[in-house]
Formats: sequence, structure tokens, C-alpha cells
Amino acid sequence: MIKLKVRTLFLGRVGIRGKYITRALERKIGLDIKHDGSTMLIPAGLVKTSIVAKSDRPVYDKFKGGQHWLFYYNWRPQRIQNKLL
Repeated sequence: MIKLKVRTLFLGRVGIRGKYITRALERKIGLDIKHDGSTMLIPAGLVKTSIVAKSDRPVYDKFKGGQHWLFYYNWRPQRIQNKLL
């Protein structure tokens, strides 16, 4: 499981850098995403199919330099996921 902490949501979606998606797919592991005290788990088999959007163009990283793509998932924290089951 790749553990990530995200600070912001965009239109009810969480943006994840492309390098983490690629790493999860290569290693066949899931994502553990935390935001504002809530956790969302994406199993390895759903990492690719759960993507709902991709950034239109690469995003410039103002701190480390370089560019990267953002992939968006609908934010469904664990407490909401449990209610749906």
C-alpha cells in the first residue's frame, strides 16, 4: 500500500501525482489516501479503473521543479465506503 497525504480536494475529487499511480500499478499494490483526518483505500485492482479524470496538461511543481500529471479519484473516505456496503 502506498500511503499518501493530500491537503486539498477539487470538485469532490482528490488529485494524485502520476508517479504514485505508475508505482502502484508496477508493484500491483493499492493506495492509502488521507485527507483531513479521513482515509480512503483504493485496492490494487481498482487503481487504474477508479480514475475519473486526468489533468489537461502537466502541472508545474513550484517547490521541486519539473512537471507531472495529476490523476483524480472521487473522494470516498472509509466511513462513506462502509455505509455503501
